[in-house]
Amino acid sequence: MDFLKSPDFIAKLLKSHRVRADYVFFYSYIQVPPKDGQGLWSNAEEMAIVNTELFSNFLSALNLADIKPRRVLLQTGAKHYGVHLGPPKVPQEESDPRVTIEPNFYYPQEDYLVDWCEEMAGVGWNVIRPSFLYASIWARSSSFPATWRPGNARWI
Repeated sequence: MDFLKSPDFIAKLLKSHRVRADYVFFYSYIQVPPKDGQGLWSNAEEMAIVNTELFSNFLSALNLADIKPRRVLLQTGAKHYGVHLGPPKVPQEESDPRVTIEPNFYYPQEDYLVDWCEEMAGVGWNVIRPSFLYASIWARSSSFPATWRPGNARWI
């Protein structure tokens, strides 16, 4: 499902599949291309715009599809603490202030979630911030470790 489509489109798709949900786990995000010649996280402003739209479209679609979950869980990550910008404060705690060196899409997503849940009355929320997520797709930067080959049971 493309969460960059309009909330109306997403809601129609949810309704057509008769989706009901008591608990929603939102893990979706889009990694926009980096600025020319720069690192993976160099396009922070565009990341914030795209990923905030992605999440707000989804939550708006839930309203339009008459889906009212008991709880919504939003997964963000360690970039909340600025780990991608340099050494963070240790230990990292939920009460730490937001890092404002550059835009971070986690913050508007979290704000949108809190506001949406308040409007929905009775919908709880959680935000989780795992430090590392490892993918099972070979040759991806998020694969761990990139040198492990399934089936040969050895490190290369």
